Amino acid sequence: MIPNNVITKFKKIEKDRLALMQELSKYSDEQLNKKPADGGWSPIQVLHHLIQAEYGSLLYIQKKLSFDPKLEKSTIINDIRVLIFKITFSFPFKIKAPAAIADNLPDYADLKSTSKMWADGRQNLKKWLDNADDSIWNLQIFKHPFIGRLSIFHTLGFFGDHAKRHTKQIRKAL
Repeated sequence: MIPNNVITKFKKIEKDRLALMQELSKYSDEQLNKKPADGGWSPIQVLHHLIQAEYGSLLYIQKKLSFDPKLEKSTIINDIRVLIFKITFSFPFKIKAPAAIADNLPDYADLKSTSKMWADGRQNLKKWLDNADDSIWNLQIFKHPFIGRLSIFHTLGFFGDHAKRHTKQIRKAL
């Protein structure tokens, strides 16, 4: 059974995703595909970055669990590392995305199919959460490149913080 804190975190990131999609529906595909003057990603490319990061994270977790690894329990140290990263993540400096994601963004995409792609990814995540073994909830499963190992709860929190950071980038570009 999914713990309440994980359910609450999933509902929060899903609510935020839906709100962002609603906000972006006011813009044309041309506006959403326009790159900012500084040469950064277009708003639609930012969305694809978020989708790919979540999809890749879930694939990593599924693969990790497929060979019955010995995982450590999440501790207060993990909570502290996540908090430090969360504070650092709120600063406006750039953090380089992994090349596998940064190099694989579309030149042009429409919001409707992009929104569906993200909704499908979240549906897959929810289905995986619903079927996950009860033994995993307090384990350090996902390895974030900067924070280190995270529990499922912390991973969902990262998804939310990541989307929040990039929502600011999208709004600035628009």
